Amino acid sequence: YEELDAKVGMLKKEFNDGEDMVLYSKSNVEDWKYISVLPVRVLKSKVRYVREIIILAIFLSILLGTVIAYLFTKRNYKPVKDILTILEGKNFKARKKKYDEYNFIKDTVNSILDENLMKNEMLKKQQDTLRLNFLARLLKGRVNDASFIADSVKSYNIEFKFEYFAVMMFYILDYGMFRERGKTETEFQLVQFIITNVVEEMVSDKYIGYMTEVDGILVCIVNFKE
Repeated sequence: YEELDAKVGMLKKEFNDGEDMVLYSKSNVEDWKYISVLPVRVLKSKVRYVREIIILAIFLSILLGTVIAYLFTKRNYKPVKDILTILEGKNFKARKKKYDEYNFIKDTVNSILDENLMKNEMLKKQQDTLRLNFLARLLKGRVNDASFIADSVKSYNIEFKFEYFAVMMFYILDYGMFRERGKTETEFQLVQFIITNVVEEMVSDKYIGYMTEVDGILVCIVNFKE
């Protein structure tokens, strides 16, 4: 009892068959001391129980987090898997076993875009060729159907806004600086390209003009008010 001299304290003592934990505090009114004796083994068992509860809670949290992460990953991966199935089913580039899915999708999309770009360029070239052919036939008087002309003009993005027309013809006598031995066809195409761009640009400042070729002669159809 004499050892309990502090106002509040805790001691470890041996009573009877084992160690006990003595908790005490002094009264502020009377000269009394309130003492509580708790066996150490009981205290350790409670601490062990709390520790086991904490370990179990941590384990369950990790397990639950893993399950939730798996479910979210599976749900978020499903659209990617569907895209892969579609791309592989369309016989695009075959995916290797160690090929990353996202890189596969990126490369496949880039391949599709490049392919579409090439197709668009081919279609544009075909459209330009068909337009030139239509204008040449129109100049030769081989197109007489008004409805066909209207449909073709709309299809080839040809627009005649005004009432009057004029036709300019360009016949190339000498290729001059463009002449290269054995490359007559290349020379002709290059000169055609230059003249076509220059004339269409000059005409388009005030009028509407379309270039074509008729029997080796460059022709410009000019549409103007008066």
